[in-house]
Amino acid sequence: MKIRKPEMKKARIEIIPMIDAIFFLLVFFMFSSLSMIRMRGANVSLPAGQNGKSTAGTGETPKLIVSVTNSGAYFLNKKSISRQTLQKSLQDEVSARSNAVVVVNMAKNQTTQTLVDVLDSINKVRTPSGAPAPVLIATEPVDNEGRAIEAKAR
Repeated sequence: MKIRKPEMKKARIEIIPMIDAIFFLLVFFMFSSLSMIRMRGANVSLPAGQNGKSTAGTGETPKLIVSVTNSGAYFLNKKSISRQTLQKSLQDEVSARSNAVVVVNMAKNQTTQTLVDVLDSINKVRTPSGAPAPVLIATEPVDNEGRAIEAKAR
């Protein structure tokens, strides 16, 4: 009688545990490398939002809106002024309202040089304390209270 030998099973390499181990190593090295990076950022004081509510009559900072239209006309709080009188008109307004903020509202077709000229004029304006007048540049058209003007549908 012949005794049968059991069949030799071929060795198999299981890849699933190896993949798990590699992912654990990957996660470990990612977290350890992130903890080695020194995060450097500048501390910035961001303005608080008002949820689009009107600030008129609430005792908040008054705004002086300087607008330059498509045709190149200059306005200060909806009053037409010339380019030459912009600085003097602003100085008079800032002297009357020492805590006012100047908001520059430029038409999209105006050149960068026009914006620089307006900012140069505003930079020469001083508050009663001698500090330069604070300036904001509107990224979209604003009304006299500083609220965004919605474009009309054509």
